[in-house]
Amino acid sequence: MKKNGIPIYLGEVFKKCLAESTYRIVDDTLCLLHGAYHVENIIQAVARDLLAEALLRISKNPDCKIIAHVHDEIIIEADPAKVTLDDMIKAMCVLPEWGEGLILNAAGFTNDYYMKD
Repeated sequence: MKKNGIPIYLGEVFKKCLAESTYRIVDDTLCLLHGAYHVENIIQAVARDLLAEALLRISKNPDCKIIAHVHDEIIIEADPAKVTLDDMIKAMCVLPEWGEGLILNAAGFTNDYYMKD
């Protein structure tokens, strides 16, 4: 293994640390992954699953047309007389069975065209 073209020799102590840690090799460089890396991935996975469930719920509403989703946003096209912002917030804040205890909230706005808040 090399780092910046310099060979890396793994001593016994370092090898023991590797056995007890999570690591990956990127471009011949050994990278230790700290706990926050795993926590961040878990949080992002849960957020994605919550968004996917909200998308499925909203897609069942015949008065809503999902145009896109960006990160944690759902962009819809709807008649404001039939679908309100509160309807969408309620649809996004339904906790799945596996999400008991999660604190979930949503916010949004209406507009005639897409823009960032």
